[in-house]
Amino acid sequence: MIYGGELYRDDCNKVSFILNSYQDHLDSIKEFPDLKPGTWGGDGEIALFGDLGVKGIDKAHAIDDVLNLC
Repeated sequence: MIYGGELYRDDCNKVSFILNSYQDHLDSIKEFPDLKPGTWGGDGEIALFGDLGVKGIDKAHAIDDVLNLC
């Protein structure tokens, strides 16, 4: 996020958000079935944050891409 920047972007690959409850995470899965859901910052159903990312894109994929550039 860029302070003072545009709120709508076309180059975003992950969105993180604060979970008020684990149900927020479950609702995000239902609302955005084409995205890869995740939680972090806690343990299981006590997670503090949720995120939605592009399916098939993760750290391992990024590392592979970088290594293939060399």
